[in-house]
Amino acid sequence: MIADEIVEDRLAAVFLDSSDITSQAIVLLRYKRSFGGEVDHEKQVKRILYEMVRDERVIEHDVEGETLDNVIVDHAEYGQLDPKDLTFLSVDDLLAIGPELIHYTRARASQIAEQATGGGLNTAIEYLSQLPIDSSLWTGMPVGFKLDDQTKGQVIKLLRRADSEISAASVSNREVAQAKALITAALILTEAPEPESEIVWGLLQKLSVFVTLSQGIEGLLKLFKVI
Repeated sequence: MIADEIVEDRLAAVFLDSSDITSQAIVLLRYKRSFGGEVDHEKQVKRILYEMVRDERVIEHDVEGETLDNVIVDHAEYGQLDPKDLTFLSVDDLLAIGPELIHYTRARASQIAEQATGGGLNTAIEYLSQLPIDSSLWTGMPVGFKLDDQTKGQVIKLLRRADSEISAASVSNREVAQAKALITAALILTEAPEPESEIVWGLLQKLSVFVTLSQGIEGLLKLFKVI
């Protein structure tokens, strides 16, 4: 079983990846897709999610109370029934970002960014890139590293090459999907007017596990001397 803090960082990244109100079932599905299709700690994930609701890092909406107050339920045998007296088994809990999650995100921006990067959660990465993140905690980026215009062009070219090459690689669908998610995230940030060097560096390091799959990735690693 992994540490509770890592699970909460991952859940925070999942919520930051979507600004919409979502259901508990969708949150759990996104968690599995991003951090492992065969999550062996589902009970732990549900427990941490409950604790996040309790601590107001996540807001839980009362679907029955908020949407069914004015509904008239007309039963063929018993006449009109009050919705408050009924149980709707098919209604899932709806969840949204709570006020305390903002404080949590600012306090653990680096750790959440690491999990978002590993899970390929691009929207969360974009949001976190706007926060002051001490990337040295997890990227090992050398002091003074910058994505100048010349380097930026090279990175974009190599990332696009890597994306094309990995699609034809003889590896599992999961490995291809993971690599392409990381490449997409790196492209989004690199193509920005003012790219966040720290997070791009972290993405390239994550891509280093796929070095044997693509000459484009190998070129990136040589360019930045990651290996």
